Amino acid sequence: MEVEGSTPSVTKGDGVDLGQFADATTFDFYLDSPEGLFGTKSSFNPDGLSHVVAYEYYDEAEDQIWTILGFEDKFGEYDPSNANSADRDFNDVVIAIKGVTGSDYVEQDIPEPASALALLSFAGLGLARRRRA
Repeated sequence: MEVEGSTPSVTKGDGVDLGQFADATTFDFYLDSPEGLFGTKSSFNPDGLSHVVAYEYYDEAEDQIWTILGFEDKFGEYDPSNANSADRDFNDVVIAIKGVTGSDYVEQDIPEPASALALLSFAGLGLARRRRA
């Protein structure tokens, strides 16, 4: 992590205050892994793949929005036949950021197979009953 020209050493649970930023300031996070430098833009990663997932969390008790970033530290796709391949679990480095307002990230829905299957099953039952009547 580089903050104003220095590279502080951080361990699990440590916090770093990045200070204040002017409105419309954009910034990026990178993971410097032995397998490459991976960031939030797939096109800049050496393998062209996504290496960061982002979640937004609202802490109701503190009335605070958090952005959670999870990083994958290995190059390439998941290969179940290779124990050294990327596992694509995005939990190798996790960063929690609070105080971010506005967002330029693209939200993507992640399909839930069980929910979709349940809805299709109910639709199918409804059609079957309708045809019998």
